[in-house]
Amino acid sequence: MSSDIDWDSLPNPRYTINIPRSVITEDGKYQVFVTTADYQKGRSRSRKALPLVTSNILSFRVERSRAFSSSDVMLIIGSVLLLGGVYFLLLKQSQRRRLRKEQQTTKEARLSLQAVQSQLNPHFIFNALSGIQNLMNKQENDKANAYLTTFSKLTRMVLNDAHKELIPLSDETTLLDYYLRMEQLRFGFSYQIDVATSIDNQNTEIPPMLLQPFLENAVKHGIASLKEAGAIQINIRREQQDLFIEIRDNGKGFDASLSYTGKGLELSKNRISLLNTVYGPIFDLDMRSRVSETLIIITIKNWLA
Repeated sequence: MSSDIDWDSLPNPRYTINIPRSVITEDGKYQVFVTTADYQKGRSRSRKALPLVTSNILSFRVERSRAFSSSDVMLIIGSVLLLGGVYFLLLKQSQRRRLRKEQQTTKEARLSLQAVQSQLNPHFIFNALSGIQNLMNKQENDKANAYLTTFSKLTRMVLNDAHKELIPLSDETTLLDYYLRMEQLRFGFSYQIDVATSIDNQNTEIPPMLLQPFLENAVKHGIASLKEAGAIQINIRREQQDLFIEIRDNGKGFDASLSYTGKGLELSKNRISLLNTVYGPIFDLDMRSRVSETLIIITIKNWLA
């Protein structure tokens, strides 16, 4: 028991009991037996006579913090590694399932693309044969012969590219040139195809017959009635890594917010949707039309990276 102050001056003195650490050897409940013998020293807190000895018993509990043993540490590390291994295996299994699903979806989309392209080719050939018949019915045999010559070259290109997923941009522009030259014999319109010099059209590839259905729509429903006054402009340019293809005509226009039943246009929209499934959402189709002008913009994002 220790005290550094004058206990007699305090109404309720407090005492500090120092217990040696060596006494506390293990966890559990302890008792301290406290006695006072101030009277024997001739001192009294209250200046009154006190019994020779007073006593009290104090109880307390000791609970020591436990440090991890080496076996505990190894058990914890083993549990963490086991749980990590199980999580890793489950994650890899989930990734494999997702990859198989994506591969299956891509495979189905590619098959659908081939089916759409196989429908586009006979659709195009049928319309071209109708053009030849139209010229022959009007006794324009020279034009019909020229039309047939160009048509044979165009058909050969279409059939050669039928099984290909991508073709050089130069081949696509050549195909468009053949098609527009052929239709020009019937309607007399003017056209121009411009490819920006910043684009390597020999090594830049796009899906075959991507633009022809939109050109066919521009000719048949846009400028056919304008004859020589009709005009079609094709611009192919780049903005950073994006490829932009614009088809513009000065025809009567249409309401772009409505749905139309044209087979070629319907197939092309479906095809772009399937291309986005195969390559990711990088193909964008924007159709704008007003009186005396229609603009089709096909954007292929990050295609030139």
